[in-house]
Amino acid sequence: MKRQSRLDRVRAIERELSVASLGCEFLKDGIREEPEVLSLRDLRPRDVDAYIKNLEPTYLVRLFAEFEAALRDLWRNGYRRKSDPLVRTLIDSVAVRCHISPANLKEVHRVRSFRNSVVHEGTLGSAEVEFGEARTALSKFLAMLPLNW
Repeated sequence: MKRQSRLDRVRAIERELSVASLGCEFLKDGIREEPEVLSLRDLRPRDVDAYIKNLEPTYLVRLFAEFEAALRDLWRNGYRRKSDPLVRTLIDSVAVRCHISPANLKEVHRVRSFRNSVVHEGTLGSAEVEFGEARTALSKFLAMLPLNW
């Protein structure tokens, strides 16, 4: 696998979020023009509001999944490791091997913590992370991985 391929996948998820955000604008405009379109599908305006509110966190989960997949691929194929460590341990182990700065590592763990709060209902103590912040932190980490593995 090439590092650039993983970075390209991260950028692709960001572009999909941009398309989905644009779609939200068209959806809101369409509902203003034809409000009955929701009731025809047994939906309510609050369903649209929830969709819009959850859009960025949903894509952040996808973004983190891609990040984790890259690390697991490197772990198995680059480092020839057979273990399946917890994500926190995996991040820390790769960070040591790739000389990731403590500041970047801290940001990645902040993203991981927020992702956990989105995925695992009831997780406390996680400050919200915007998608752009998450993409930056995860991309900086990925940029420090070996070129090929």
